[in-house]
Amino acid sequence: MANKKRRPKSRPGAQRSGNPARARQGAKGGADRSKGGGSGSEHVAARASRREQRARDRRREELKNKLSWVALFGGIALVIGIIVVSVSGVFSSSNKGTADTEAWDLPGLFTDQRFKLADFKGQPVVVNFYASWCTVCEAELPEFKSAVETYGDRVKFVFVDSQDTDSGGRRMARAEGIDGFDIAKDVGPRNSDLFRALGGRGMPITAFYDVDGNLVSVSSGGLLNGALVDALTQFGFI
Repeated sequence: MANKKRRPKSRPGAQRSGNPARARQGAKGGADRSKGGGSGSEHVAARASRREQRARDRRREELKNKLSWVALFGGIALVIGIIVVSVSGVFSSSNKGTADTEAWDLPGLFTDQRFKLADFKGQPVVVNFYASWCTVCEAELPEFKSAVETYGDRVKFVFVDSQDTDSGGRRMARAEGIDGFDIAKDVGPRNSDLFRALGGRGMPITAFYDVDGNLVSVSSGGLLNGALVDALTQFGFI
């Protein structure tokens, strides 16, 4: 009988330990997996941090925009307030007086002189209202200037700048050559109280008073082409 070859018995220690190279490789792979897992966590944390930073940046930008709008509207409100105060000052400074149609007392436009109807008793008085923005006033003022130069010794002429700024009234008076005459300014919040008390609706108007200070007539519109002289004659002023 042929002899059977016997298989060498594996040593228990070698079977347990296996291939040393493979063992080392497996250990390395486990370490690498462990290391890779750590890198993934750090990446997730970094992304979350960047998202939070972007959110903070957006909030700061939104707040900045809101503050910009608040500052803009605040500035506009301030400018409007300044304009209102300035205009109010233009129409109300140094213009106190009396707007009674038969007892008026008006401040001067060029000087501190007061113009009072009571001071002119004994002679007829003609009160012409004008404004720098009124084109009809501009057209009729040369005829008033001529009337003052011709009849000023018999009739008292008083010019009243109404519904106007002081600077505008002075500028027009100089341009029309009446700045050397008696020029007052209307009173009230809008420099128009006497004008309205006399029933004025549009500029210009002219009021005529007799020698006793009584209101004779109020003419609306321009007194052009000799109409002023005709009125002076009609009322017996000349």
